[in-house]
Amino acid sequence: MLGIDRSVLDDRLREAAAWSDERGVADLVELRRRLAAATVRILLTGEAKRGKSTLGNALLGREVLPSGVRPVTAIATTVVAGLPERLVVRHCDGREVEHPLEELADFVTERSNPTNTRGVTSVEVVLEGLPLSGCVLVDTPGVGSVFAHNTEHAQQAMAAMDVAVFVLTADPPISDSERQLLEVVGARSVATFVVLNKADRLSPEELDDARSFVTEVTGAEDIFVCSARDGLAARMARDDSGFAESGVAALLEAITARLRTRGQHDLTESIARSADRMLEATTDRLRLTRAAVEAVAQDRRRDVDLFVAELAQVDVGDQQAQASASWERDRLRRRLDDEAAQQVLVLTSQTRARLTALLAHASTSTVDLESTVRPELTELIATEVEQWRTQWLRDLQQALDGLATRQQSALDQAADTVAASALRLLGARLRPVITPLPVPDVGRFSFDFSPAVGWNTALVEQSRRLLPAPWRRRTVEQSLYAEAEVLVDRQVGRARSDLQRRLEAAVREQSQEMGTRFRELHEGLADALTAATRLESDDSAEQAAHLAALDDRLGELAGLRRTLTEREK
Repeated sequence: MLGIDRSVLDDRLREAAAWSDERGVADLVELRRRLAAATVRILLTGEAKRGKSTLGNALLGREVLPSGVRPVTAIATTVVAGLPERLVVRHCDGREVEHPLEELADFVTERSNPTNTRGVTSVEVVLEGLPLSGCVLVDTPGVGSVFAHNTEHAQQAMAAMDVAVFVLTADPPISDSERQLLEVVGARSVATFVVLNKADRLSPEELDDARSFVTEVTGAEDIFVCSARDGLAARMARDDSGFAESGVAALLEAITARLRTRGQHDLTESIARSADRMLEATTDRLRLTRAAVEAVAQDRRRDVDLFVAELAQVDVGDQQAQASASWERDRLRRRLDDEAAQQVLVLTSQTRARLTALLAHASTSTVDLESTVRPELTELIATEVEQWRTQWLRDLQQALDGLATRQQSALDQAADTVAASALRLLGARLRPVITPLPVPDVGRFSFDFSPAVGWNTALVEQSRRLLPAPWRRRTVEQSLYAEAEVLVDRQVGRARSDLQRRLEAAVREQSQEMGTRFRELHEGLADALTAATRLESDDSAEQAAHLAALDDRLGELAGLRRTLTEREK
């Protein structure tokens, strides 16, 4: 199957601009720019902390994109071929400033540019040649990051992708939120390469099990099992066999083959799909305008007013869904606070009991207490807090999954109601399309249990020099009891604070996405109705002329969409 001819597609994009609003025109201009550049946009996408940046570096063969243990990438970074090597940073105020490559982390990482305080809209990395010719590589922030604005940048980047490299991890292989995100990515991209990264963490048997599970869950026919870290190390060491063993070589070869044989087809197909999605919304607005004009011409203004009133209920639905999300967030926070306080009491009691047992069998030397009592006490606290935190992560994820399901149901119901009302009152057949909401992912994190149960060196030295032996022992024991109690409170408090932050970020992200979906559902339709009701004062001949003109426009628009969607056999 052949793609649409590029010159024909460019003509159609230019024609489509006549049907679009200001934002749509800007989007179509960008599509024409991408078509003229003839470069395929390959997006590294997926949820936070799956190793996307490291995989990008392994594909590039050099350490360019910042990576780390905590969420790093905050701004989508596009890598292009060119000279001289440099950064091109575009700002919200329209400035475009060039910087040395080594300053990339200053603009695209959460640590150096928290919440995008530098006002960066995009960053372009210019490198001398790319191993993937005929394309640009886009590294995106992780969807589901604890930082909600990172998710926003990732979703903006997904709106302009041709081919996707969807990065999962081998351990654990895939979550339900990742499965849903993969469905969204697969619907938007012409081709999707599914990668199971961090393969070095599992045995061969475990990898086979993980691959089988991901295949079963996603239906993906070909999954690339990789260790991006090993692949990058091998490429930088010029170790061809190590690069092949990492699995990244097979992925690079597959992407290269796709670009060589179908790259331009994928580009035109992707751009044609994007333009058709824009025109679908335009078609709905025109259908509704025509139906409203006809209703006004037939003295059925009351039906138009009823539809306007029912359309206004979309805002009510949005407000109710937002209130439900806030209520769920507050409920979870109260429960978390209550259970954290209870956990402190329980763990403090356990710790004191364990400390008493340890001290009963410890030697009389105060110095020996540090090497015997302290490590066991630290391990007890770390284990108990980690178990409590892990259980809370599961509970939190389950609650957020339920919230996302309810919100998606509210959106789908609103879309169905709008379509049914338009048909019942105005005879207009609308096809509102709701992009699925991403399921928030609270993610996984490593917990810092330092400082450990403290051995007060100054106290030990003082007691050793100045206090009689019985008092020396008693003083150190009392210090250990006090420090253990403080540490329990501190570590549970740290876990609670991190969980609270993740809860707040996940609900905020979900609410923002939901609000966007509700606005997309009704704003354009409301504008179409407003335009139609302005014609009420026209005489019947003028109204008939408007209807004929709308019919002509709908016919032209349908023809334009056919040229975007039909393919030569």
